[in-house]
Amino acid sequence: MLDPIEATKRLVDAFEQGDVATAERLIGAERVRQLREEYRWTVDDYISKGWHPVLANMTGSPRRVIDVIRVQQTGKAPDTWPVRLTIEGPAGRSYFTIASFDETGLGSFGIGEVCNGIGAIYILCPQERRDEVARFYALLLDRPLKARPTRIDTGRLPGLAIGASGPAEPMPRWPDPRHPAQMHLDISVPDVASAADALKRSGGSVLRDDGDHVVGADPIGHPFCLVAGDGDEVAMARLVIDCPDPDDLAAFYAALLRPVAEQITLGFQRVSPYQPPRWADARAPLQ
Repeated sequence: MLDPIEATKRLVDAFEQGDVATAERLIGAERVRQLREEYRWTVDDYISKGWHPVLANMTGSPRRVIDVIRVQQTGKAPDTWPVRLTIEGPAGRSYFTIASFDETGLGSFGIGEVCNGIGAIYILCPQERRDEVARFYALLLDRPLKARPTRIDTGRLPGLAIGASGPAEPMPRWPDPRHPAQMHLDISVPDVASAADALKRSGGSVLRDDGDHVVGADPIGHPFCLVAGDGDEVAMARLVIDCPDPDDLAAFYAALLRPVAEQITLGFQRVSPYQPPRWADARAPLQ
């Protein structure tokens, strides 16, 4: 097997050149088969609908690789650390990360934007419903989809993306602690009642109406709150994280993120009984 850094460089070259055969060989036949059968993911679709449009938006063209590193992971051997490659163009920088390498091929990989603070919020759902859920959030937020139909153009960081869950991962069922949300969005709207009516017409549901705010759910079951905003804009106002102790978790994220201008607000709510996510355990998913 190739050295992980060399494999990452060659895979990026294959994506850039549209070389499907080389990319499939580097990813590994077993991994390519798994992605195709479980997620309907193919290399040619990724290159044409993901790689080139996303990088054109993030970095522009021409672009080049300026750095490759191994990302340290506490408690794991250095030869298992992910590889991260930084790509620079006239419009900015992005990174490409490969998370793992094993006998079946390359593990999960993807493109991310180089930024300070929270770069993106991912909402997980079954692969075959990603486009449907993305369209729902685009309508809810009154924002367009990006070049990749599972990305919503929020107009600022953090972005919003719909990711594929594993086939065995249960979806949340609010307020059932056996199927927890783990996190939820507070979405500010000019008029809560009108937004709740639009929510039902667009495929979502109202779980509870408290007058000053509404608990809604997307077509998969992820809950969120519609809250009254100060202006006419619909926006992601807050990301609320479930936890057993809000003060402790708030202190952790304050130290991790530090103040960043124009970022989404983080909130922390006490949940009991609390069922924490266990990555990568499909029985206790991140959501």
